[in-house]
Amino acid sequence: MKKKLLFFMCLFCTQIHFGQNVTMTTLLNEMLDRQIITDLGYQNYRCRKFTSFDRASLNREDPNMWFANGDASQFLRVEQLNNGNKEYVIFETDKPGAVVNFWATFAGYNNDGILRFYFDGEDTPRIEGEAKSILSGGALVGYPLSFSVSELTPQDRRGHNLFLPIPYAKGLKITYSSPTIQVGRESKERFYYQITCREYTANVIVESYSDKVLEQNRALLNKVCDALYQRYRGLEYTTLTDKSLNASLQPDQEKTIKQIGGGAIRKISLKLDAKDLPQALRSTLLKISFDGNNTVWVPVGDFFGTGYQVRRSASWYSEVTTDGQLTCYWIMPYRQECEISLVNMGTQKVDVRDASVSFSSYEWNNNTMYFGAYWHQETHILAEKNGRGIPVHAKDINFVTLKGTGIWVGDGITLFNTGERWWGEGDEKIYIDGEDFPSHFGTGTEDYYGYAWCRPEPFDHAFIQQPDGRGNFSKDRELNPINHTVNSRYRVLDAIPFRKSLKFDMELWHWSTCRMNYAPIAYFYMKPGGKIMNQHDELGIKEKVALGRKDFYPSEINSEGVLVAVDLDIVSKTAGKLDNEMFPSKGAFRDFMLKWSDMTTGDSFVTTFNSHIKDKHDIEINFLACAAMPEMSVILNGEEIAVLKGGKNVKMHKEKLKVSGVKVQNGKNILEFKVNACSGIDEFLLKDIIFY
Repeated sequence: MKKKLLFFMCLFCTQIHFGQNVTMTTLLNEMLDRQIITDLGYQNYRCRKFTSFDRASLNREDPNMWFANGDASQFLRVEQLNNGNKEYVIFETDKPGAVVNFWATFAGYNNDGILRFYFDGEDTPRIEGEAKSILSGGALVGYPLSFSVSELTPQDRRGHNLFLPIPYAKGLKITYSSPTIQVGRESKERFYYQITCREYTANVIVESYSDKVLEQNRALLNKVCDALYQRYRGLEYTTLTDKSLNASLQPDQEKTIKQIGGGAIRKISLKLDAKDLPQALRSTLLKISFDGNNTVWVPVGDFFGTGYQVRRSASWYSEVTTDGQLTCYWIMPYRQECEISLVNMGTQKVDVRDASVSFSSYEWNNNTMYFGAYWHQETHILAEKNGRGIPVHAKDINFVTLKGTGIWVGDGITLFNTGERWWGEGDEKIYIDGEDFPSHFGTGTEDYYGYAWCRPEPFDHAFIQQPDGRGNFSKDRELNPINHTVNSRYRVLDAIPFRKSLKFDMELWHWSTCRMNYAPIAYFYMKPGGKIMNQHDELGIKEKVALGRKDFYPSEINSEGVLVAVDLDIVSKTAGKLDNEMFPSKGAFRDFMLKWSDMTTGDSFVTTFNSHIKDKHDIEINFLACAAMPEMSVILNGEEIAVLKGGKNVKMHKEKLKVSGVKVQNGKNILEFKVNACSGIDEFLLKDIIFY
């Protein structure tokens, strides 16, 4: 029965290559047609986005405004109804189109918020109901077109997603109302939303949504949901030619296969085997050229959506099994020839096993596009917040900039977070065809990837994924040594066409001051002649992958005799909170410091560090003295070497305490800081210890 069902869908999808009529039926079938996204001739729409982003961000000249973070309960306007109720307009257009993605999350929500969809200028909504029920509760359609992520996440911390296409002939207005909602930061209830839509050209005839249309498509909806749930690939009805990519690659060695004659790649599958598998996943390069144009230059692990740790997942375009088999299903057409290479850019031998590329025929035309993927890494980047929690070093990270004609079809991030707090407060900003202000402006990185509230729980869906979220946050940095996160988003109906250019930026907006690695990947199609404006990141692909905090902060006395406090390896603590801070938040003597807070008399924390020197040395302890600082003992290898004091009415200032004759061991040393007396509102800030 399953094969008959999938054969019907495959056969039906080949018949819809589109005229100028758009219906829910055509949109649902387009969702399953993997080939249509390779042909720009069928992308007869503009992709737009309506979100609750902080309207202060309209001022891009002021960094505090451009990176503003009040992204809740921002609306297009408020409508006062005759009955005295208010409806907050969140989406409005007077052009034919279709809503193709609706995400939302809530805070202070009492399950009484109402969404209303007004079609084609009508005064009565055709869709009306409680918001969560419509978006993720199955009121319109079942899983996976309607769902919340992750099922492991508490209900009030989830992102709610609706992928049901909702077409409209002349226009659409969506409103939200609830008893406790207000505009902006003063609202007791906070409502965050992102709505992506297609805006069609004037000659496209669209059939609007109605309950009747929904029911007429119910059987097809069930088939689409089944296909998405099963990650239907459709390859059993395609004639394939397979070529092996198996190889044993020494450092700097390359394995290349070439296919002559027009066609398309339909599948790439491989497994890597190496002594250091995480490094192999990052330092083994996948390189693909079509008709002499190199458009794919990406580390293997990042390309398949697993970063540099093997984490099981299955999206619409990729799959990773628990035993490390990596497979992708992007259709990659070429006119005359293509060349696929694996290059070992690391320092160890890498065995490529169970590796093959599957090719099929493809009818090239004037609108056919080449597949492309671009990757780079921001390595040991500094994320920094000031005393009010607003990031000093918030920045826009460019995923990629493209020049030419094409369509954006997906992206992702692999990162390592050394801070205990959330890294992804920043919004996506997508500029299409030279826009001065981005037409896609989001509400947070996790919102863009379909979840919410910086949650670490993994989730798996055809279009959005978090196979690993352990780097999202932890209670204390020393309690969570593994901080690798991977997020992915694959676009189908919400793919973004561009005619001249596309620039994709994502804000890096961290709640801690720390170092981190941040590696984005972009997936797209472009017509011949399109250009990737970014350079290959050869240093990034060769960089040692981060597996622990020590990869950023070496806990050792450096060549200049300095033991940097934020580099210390925390072994244990009895109480309190440890974090990295830039202190003071303003002023001329700002320094990166280790901060210990929320402790009391008798508490301590223990660190270790390595030393290449030994015997007795004079030292200088540099710290920040203030009225809130407790009296503390400094204990090295079991012996008290100093007592540090702040004191009542002491103004904040840098303090240097010099101590003579301190005995240091060659190799490992144990350093303890213990509170002798405190006032109850204490904090200790340590900059470094200098050994002479």
